[in-house]
Amino acid sequence: MTPTTELTAEPPAAAREGATIALSRARTCLRLDQPAAAAAAFGEAIAAAPDWAVPYVELAALLRRAGQLDQALTVCAAALARDADNPEALDCCARVLLAQRRDADAVIAASRAAELHPEAATAQALFARTLLRTDALASALTAARQALILDPSHTDAAAVLFLALARGHQTNAAIRWGHRAITLERAQKPVILELATQLQQRGDSAAAALLFEEARRRFPEDAVLAHQAAAGLGETTPRAPAGYVEAVFDRAAEQFDSHLVGTLSYRAHDLVVDALLRARRARRPRSQTTTTHQGIDILDAGCGTGLCAPRVRPRARTLVGVDLSAGMLARAARRGLYDALHQAELITFLQHCDDRFDAVISADVLCYFGDLEPLFAAAARVLRPAGIMSVTVEAQAGTGYGLTPSGRYTHSLDHLRHASTAWFRTQVLHEAILRTESTRPVRGFVGVFEIRAAAGPHRSCDPGLTGRSKAC
Repeated sequence: MTPTTELTAEPPAAAREGATIALSRARTCLRLDQPAAAAAAFGEAIAAAPDWAVPYVELAALLRRAGQLDQALTVCAAALARDADNPEALDCCARVLLAQRRDADAVIAASRAAELHPEAATAQALFARTLLRTDALASALTAARQALILDPSHTDAAAVLFLALARGHQTNAAIRWGHRAITLERAQKPVILELATQLQQRGDSAAAALLFEEARRRFPEDAVLAHQAAAGLGETTPRAPAGYVEAVFDRAAEQFDSHLVGTLSYRAHDLVVDALLRARRARRPRSQTTTTHQGIDILDAGCGTGLCAPRVRPRARTLVGVDLSAGMLARAARRGLYDALHQAELITFLQHCDDRFDAVISADVLCYFGDLEPLFAAAARVLRPAGIMSVTVEAQAGTGYGLTPSGRYTHSLDHLRHASTAWFRTQVLHEAILRTESTRPVRGFVGVFEIRAAAGPHRSCDPGLTGRSKAC
């Protein structure tokens, strides 16, 4: 749906000449790749005919393409205030909301646009995409198929149909549609990667490898795609890119707790906290009873939605969380249990943090790092003397570490010991079941490490903070 061809309504007669001239100039500027001049001309059209929805919609589309999402949504709202059933305004609004990850709101706007334009394949395909984003797979399949009835060559509809089939584990049908989607438009990264994954899971490793290589060739600057391709090809890299981790967890944030704990029987958060508490009890003088407890300063490294917080908050003088995902941090903040929450890449945060802690806990985080030595070095920097680090990793036999097709890393006991030894003494390393996947248990290791006396510089927290962590 392109505004220059489909928005044909005329402005009020009194303002027609000035507004249409300005609108025509704006469209010419867009064709000449002059977005600033186009925006100014759209503004002139709006000034000449302030009750005409068309220039608002086209300006909103320009702002959306420029990544100015809040401004685009404001202009969309202005268009809808003038024409509540303008399908192009609803279309633009839905696309902006998808970009903002306001998926439920996007469904509402796209549904109305599809209702107003039942004959438009683009409107049906957009509705299908919003449904896919909310995991309404059956409805997404129906909408995508309707779009393909209207336009059998519609690229986006074919892509949505493929992705919905793949998520619904309809592997054979998904692969057929994946090949069709790629034939229609070879530049769709999610389709290439998902089709490669489906082929790999079906055992067609050679075909999957060709697609992973094709993805890397087409998008050589995309670090996130490079990581996914490396995982699919069985290669090993030092760590997952920050953009990959952030995207994974931003998408998962809203359903994270229920899916992880309820569906996958996730236990990593309990395992790291139990290991920390056992280590603390083992240090406690015999004369000290279990009821006399002095709170400690704890860093929840990769805190996610804050699953560890209810367990450690009663034992913490201060509890600080850090995570890369804004979506996860928003969920953690709702718990009201953290003294401070920081959005940052973990190693960078540890390297620049001014606070010091008695314990660092990290549940199901190290699986996004391959070589753990830089992480242990950075963690040692923020721990006080006798500080403890409690972590989980996914288990690997033998030595070293590996990158799995899931994009996560596995680690051996040998690597854990080797990567930590310069800064930590290993107190505990034992095997445990971290969660289940496809009804199969995922094996891992739980490790507790105590900082060595000469591991690095240590500074006390500022006493003027009265127990609360200052920003790092």
